[in-house]
Amino acid sequence: MNRLFLRIKIAAFLFLFFRLPSVCNAQSLLPDSLYSGDWGVMKVCYDQKAKKLSIVIDIEDDFANCQTLMLAENVKNVRRPVQLRVYYYGDTVAYKGTFYFTKGDKSGRTGTIHITTDNSDYVSCSRIANFKKGYVTDLDGAIHAYGTFSMVKSKKAICYATADLNGKRKGYFLSKDIVSIISEDKDLCQVIYLKKPKFICWVRKKDLIL
Repeated sequence: MNRLFLRIKIAAFLFLFFRLPSVCNAQSLLPDSLYSGDWGVMKVCYDQKAKKLSIVIDIEDDFANCQTLMLAENVKNVRRPVQLRVYYYGDTVAYKGTFYFTKGDKSGRTGTIHITTDNSDYVSCSRIANFKKGYVTDLDGAIHAYGTFSMVKSKKAICYATADLNGKRKGYFLSKDIVSIISEDKDLCQVIYLKKPKFICWVRKKDLIL
């Protein structure tokens, strides 16, 4: 009886473990390295399980909006240049970029992020931040457990209340909206709208840049 009870407990634990959403934890990427969270105009998320890094930069002035999504896979060390896929506001074309982190103290909460991208003179971001020359930001971060960031690529992405395409609808996202993924189903992602964190819904994966 005890063995059977133990097996049931282990099975229940494994079920819950693998059902947990892929959320960036509040620990560093590596010892003495960069923490996930808010860093000024930059939000950084690292999914340790999937080894994915995602970044959102949101800068505005009186004439331009520079909202940029940056994604990287198989990330194991941010002290060396990491290859990025860069998506500028209103553009679903993936440009190339690099990311690395320096000068962090042992707490992992301070340091400098270096980002360089290609073709940034094509978009409004060049009015605010010269990514082509290299964007360097000194940071003093606030830890936050975000989910992996994504951008809506469809003209309109329907929001569902549950993971059911035939279920109740809650509205829709438009192309270029930035969201944070908190869990996934087979064909759907549960997301939070970054500009309105209380708005949570399910959208189709094919509507997102992943």
